[in-house]
Formats: sequence, C-alpha cells, structure tokens
Amino acid sequence: YDNRFGAGAKLAYEDYKALGAKYGMEVVQADSLSLSGEIVSSTAIKSLIRSGEMREAYRALGRPHAIYGTVVAGQKLGRRLGYPTANVQREDADQLLPPDGVYACDLELLRPTGRSEQHHAMLYIGKRPTLGGELERTIEVHILDFDEMIYGMEVIVHIFEQLHPEHRFASTEELRSALETYEQDTRRYFAENTRY
Repeated sequence: YDNRFGAGAKLAYEDYKALGAKYGMEVVQADSLSLSGEIVSSTAIKSLIRSGEMREAYRALGRPHAIYGTVVAGQKLGRRLGYPTANVQREDADQLLPPDGVYACDLELLRPTGRSEQHHAMLYIGKRPTLGGELERTIEVHILDFDEMIYGMEVIVHIFEQLHPEHRFASTEELRSALETYEQDTRRYFAENTRY
C-alpha cells in the first residue's frame, strides 16, 4: 500500500499508475495489512528479527525467517563436545540475522538430486565467547538425530524461536553441559510445537 521503488523516490500512487500505463501494467493499491492492530511492514518485520522476536516475525511474514547458505568446514569444536554442527556460510553476507544465541530451527537440506528434506535442529549464532576473544560471528546448526557429512550442500535454516541468549562459560566442560540442556530444550520445543 505504501511501496516505493528507487532510493528516495517521492512518487505518488497516481505517478505509479501513469508509469504502469506507459509500460502496459495495471497498478493497484493494496490495503494495508495489520496484525493485532499493528501495521505489518518490512521495517516492522526487520525490527522483530533484530530483537529476536521470531514468533512475531513468523506471524508477520507468514513463514519462519530463513537463512540461506552452504555448509562449510569449521573448527570441529562441536564434534569434540559431542555436538557436531553444520557451519553455514550465508549466501549473502547482508542476510538479516537475529541476535546471538540458541534457537529452535529446521534445517532444510537441498540434496544435489534436487530433493529437499527438513530436520529439526538447534541453531547457534554468535562469536563463541567461551573460546576467548572476539571471534568471527558464526552460524552453526546441530541437526537432531542426524549423522551425515553434508559439506558443500546448500541449506535453508528456518528459525522458529530463541531459546537462550549468547552466554560465556568458564570452561568447555560448562559449555558441554549447557549444550545438553540446550538440546533438551530444543527437543521440548518441538514436542510442544508439533505443527513444525
């Protein structure tokens, strides 16, 4: 209803109708969309994602927010801790990410055959503060009940809900214990939210 194209475009609806007529397209002004009395807009959705309100973002988008990328090799720390992860390199570095932390998600695996399959998973986004220093932000997905090498495969990470914020642990043993809790919380999430 208030869409504009071009940086700083000041065109009015009538201007768009005239452009449409010039290029053989009918231009129709849509009604605004609102949820719970709030206008749904790209600005509002981005704000929800940036603040980690994934359930509300899902409602506004009509689907879970997703990250698109390829599985790349990581440091294999997760594997050493008993939680191997698929390290996702974003297709576009500007893809919007929610705040650092642990999330319930589905990992959609796009097989080279063209077949896709979805698996419940636990997502970590962050700089791994337990490892010390300010490391590069990573996207790591531990796929529940899955044991297969998927390096180089394209994936879509569908993010449902933040379960825990980013946390620095005193040791890798504390981190391992936390991962066990995170896994239980992730499994509980899917048990209680069966529509996924």
